[in-house]
Amino acid sequence: MSERSYTNFLLRLVSALVLAGLALGAVHAGGLWFLALVGLGVVLMAVEWPSLCLSGAGRVPLWRPRPPFAALLFVALVIGAFVFAAMGRYCAAVFAAVLGAVVVAASARGGAVDRIVLGAGMPYIVVPAAALMWLSGLPSGAWVLTWLFAVVWATDIGGYAVGKSVGGAKLAPAISPGKTWAGFFGGTVLAALAAAAFAPLTQDVLRLALLGAGVSLASQAGDLLESAVKRHFEVKDSGCIIPGHGGVFDRLDGLLVAAVLVATVLVVAGDKDFLWR
Repeated sequence: MSERSYTNFLLRLVSALVLAGLALGAVHAGGLWFLALVGLGVVLMAVEWPSLCLSGAGRVPLWRPRPPFAALLFVALVIGAFVFAAMGRYCAAVFAAVLGAVVVAASARGGAVDRIVLGAGMPYIVVPAAALMWLSGLPSGAWVLTWLFAVVWATDIGGYAVGKSVGGAKLAPAISPGKTWAGFFGGTVLAALAAAAFAPLTQDVLRLALLGAGVSLASQAGDLLESAVKRHFEVKDSGCIIPGHGGVFDRLDGLLVAAVLVATVLVVAGDKDFLWR
């Protein structure tokens, strides 16, 4: 490993440990602490997404000297939609995000695809945030979120470690050239093991492992989705706020999709304690 690669690895590791500590602390503190953490993430992503869609590829940075109306409208509407989620009105938050997506896409300039992607960023941010808030309100919400975070983090660790050490065939070279099939399977397996490690909370270890593998697949799909957006707009990172990782989207892309999947499973099952039963 070169000196530059080693330095970048250390930055990634330290940043990940700090963020993990903050996330788990807020989850188990609950209440306003978790609301503040999710709200901060929503605001940062609301700032990042228009910058990703409306700048990059050698263009002038979005937020200086004069941001376009569509970018400011996007931030305002995302925050407004999140307020509904913070109040526990999750359906209203989703509806507001979808309606806001149409309004933002119509108000933006540029090609049709670029405007659609910009607008789609609203539900992309708000729906996972609403899912996280809903999960935190469950009777065992703190442990559900801890389990979810552990599975997503295990996916990242397994994918990175196995992908770097084994290499081999590329998973999706046109979207994310660095990802390999070895990393894909490594991340999925480690996620299943991490999920099963919560066995003391339930008697059904196999169900936890299978759910963990499914959440891992959703997390990796979220990673590829963001990679596809960045590839379309010809940018490397969604931002630069997190040392070694890039932007908030670069750190949370997998969690956004995984959180929606877990919330959907619990709603469809009709049992808020489905994970631990």
